[in-house]
Amino acid sequence: MNSPSKKVEFKDLLNKKVQLNISGIEILKSFLFLLIPNFFFLIICYFANLARPLINIDYLIPSILILIPNKYIKIIGGMSFCFFIALDAIMLTLQIFPFFKIAEIIYFIPFIFDGPLRYLVISAVVILYIILFPLGFNKLVQKYKVNYRYAIFSAAVFYYLFLLAGNHWKYFKTGLQHFGHHNHYVINSELGLYQKNYGANWFKLVDAVPEIGKGQEIYASRFLERPFNKKILFIIAESWGEAREERVTQALLKNIYAQQDHFEYIKHGFFDFAGSTVQAELRELCQLRSENGYSFHKMEHFPGEHCLPQELKQAGYQTYGLHGAGGLLYDRNFWYPRVGLDHISFAESFLGKKRCYAFKGICDSELFGHVAEAFKKAGDGKIFFYWMTLTSHTPFAEQDVQQAERLDCKKYDLFEGDVCNSFKLHAQFFDGLAELIRQPEMKGTEVIVVGDHMPPVLLDKPVYKNIHWQDVAWLHFKIKD
Repeated sequence: MNSPSKKVEFKDLLNKKVQLNISGIEILKSFLFLLIPNFFFLIICYFANLARPLINIDYLIPSILILIPNKYIKIIGGMSFCFFIALDAIMLTLQIFPFFKIAEIIYFIPFIFDGPLRYLVISAVVILYIILFPLGFNKLVQKYKVNYRYAIFSAAVFYYLFLLAGNHWKYFKTGLQHFGHHNHYVINSELGLYQKNYGANWFKLVDAVPEIGKGQEIYASRFLERPFNKKILFIIAESWGEAREERVTQALLKNIYAQQDHFEYIKHGFFDFAGSTVQAELRELCQLRSENGYSFHKMEHFPGEHCLPQELKQAGYQTYGLHGAGGLLYDRNFWYPRVGLDHISFAESFLGKKRCYAFKGICDSELFGHVAEAFKKAGDGKIFFYWMTLTSHTPFAEQDVQQAERLDCKKYDLFEGDVCNSFKLHAQFFDGLAELIRQPEMKGTEVIVVGDHMPPVLLDKPVYKNIHWQDVAWLHFKIKD
């Protein structure tokens, strides 16, 4: 005889106790460990006034891979950590040098030992961090026995938050729209932000051959007299941006303006330009735009036949090119002759001359005599002299400032550090130029000085209060015969 079946009520199911083996401590631990990879760069951002997501979701997958108890998976996690840490560092670098792209940064790696000590130290610290962090992180997770299953759950929560409000949830809002300085996201992807701002272009990094095309319509060389003056001194001043206040510009140029009775005219202005030094050179000499690399010697053809020096050379001018750094930097020894510069001098030409901090190049103060000698040699003939200055290059070394009292930064409310030193170096250069143009061989010379790009400063202050963001200054005058 069958026993009567027991009727199961729905309320009995609700009353059943369900045992879930979930530890709140383990979940909290996994959340905290997933945040650890962000701390180093957040500290840098705080002290350097840079922007970055509080939580970079790029680190979620490497973190989980290192947590998995398998040697080969851990190695993959460590390698992916190295990649994303390097990208994180590059994203911060691009905020200081907004005209660079990853290809340009890779191009500069061989020159790092010729660069300023600050760059060398920072690079060494970042490289050590890239190597040591994955190893240290692995030691920590082993010591505190972080469970990868809980970490996967925590990572899923972070990723859900990113999908929910990643591009809208900010911890600080700023009106500044220059590269990276608006990246105050609570949670986001640095890889995604790079692709959004620049596009990936990953495959162009292998061989950084520049792409050259037509440049912008605004450039200082268009101010040159037509027909051309017999004597032209054209200077691109390294990192000369436009001061926010006119009184600062007047202080920089006071020794030039003191001679304005000896000029046929003198004009000053500024225009917008975002680009590197060599892009500014091509802007002025050729009205060309260069992108995605600086290995000009790898180009099958460099389009220099229509550049200004070529045009002047065809008209009978002696053409000169001068730069205090080595000729290999930016491949200038390759493309300077191709734009029409015949008499070319780099650091290699001035052995024994005093060197300054930037790329261990020849100080600009040492080169005014070389300029004067070329104009003296030209006599009444036609001469075009192009000079790309160097000493005012970032990081604006205080030891290169010869007369600290020349410009009182406190008087002009200029921030101490990079901003102040930058203005002092430019004041020093223009004082030297003021002495040069007094020389009798400079009579009748038309002079243009224009910045290559705004000064890239590393400062925990809002630099736009002292400098017009992304603008370059220019000065144009002609000395009477």
